[in-house]
Amino acid sequence: MLEAARTRRMFSEIAGRYDLLNHLLSFSRDRAWRRRACQMAPAEPGATALDLCAGTGDLALEYLRQYPQVGGLVLADFAEPMLRLARQKAARYQAANVELACVDALQLPFATGAFDLVMCAFGVRNFEHPARGLAEMARVTKPGGSLLVLEFCRSRRQGWARPADWFIDAAVPRLGQAVSGRPGAYAYLRDSVRSFLSPGELAGLLRQAGYDDVQYEHLTWRIVTAFVGRRAAQEAPTCAYSSR
Repeated sequence: MLEAARTRRMFSEIAGRYDLLNHLLSFSRDRAWRRRACQMAPAEPGATALDLCAGTGDLALEYLRQYPQVGGLVLADFAEPMLRLARQKAARYQAANVELACVDALQLPFATGAFDLVMCAFGVRNFEHPARGLAEMARVTKPGGSLLVLEFCRSRRQGWARPADWFIDAAVPRLGQAVSGRPGAYAYLRDSVRSFLSPGELAGLLRQAGYDDVQYEHLTWRIVTAFVGRRAAQEAPTCAYSSR
């Protein structure tokens, strides 16, 4: 697991090149991943949604493109430079129903059951305490509400078990450093994927957090996995820690 302050600093430093790196390192497949993930969690008219670890806002804005009937969408991230870029994108999109919040994913300042949908793309892997972060996501999801997670997961097998493994291990850190200008900027991707959960393990953790009917779909030769679930239709459990 990566220490939170170091992770925040890293994302703040690479914010200006973040979108370019996403498109470059995924050969622009990241757009298709977000598009497919959003298709898996359709919105009811007037629904409220939270995009946690929103970064520069690409997942949230893709969701709005597909479901303009969303009543309100909060983009939340702990790196202010990322949110500044997300604000600029939202302004170009003329999305009046978008709000931004600089928050800690482990201590969300939102009321219990505040959102019909909580989504997170490539953020759960970087939670300092994944179980705690997922519990907070479940807490702010309405009973019966939806979950959407898009994530890089660890292969269950050792070595280069997938076509992407060699690329993530050997090429991504070098390309990330070259484009971002930050030494070791994308070594975190390699290291965090290596130490993260398999898709089945993450699905199990989502169930433990309070989501039912958790399903997942592998995308692009299992490089990424999209998860959907539904908040258990019962009162959210009281957390052992308080929100801000």
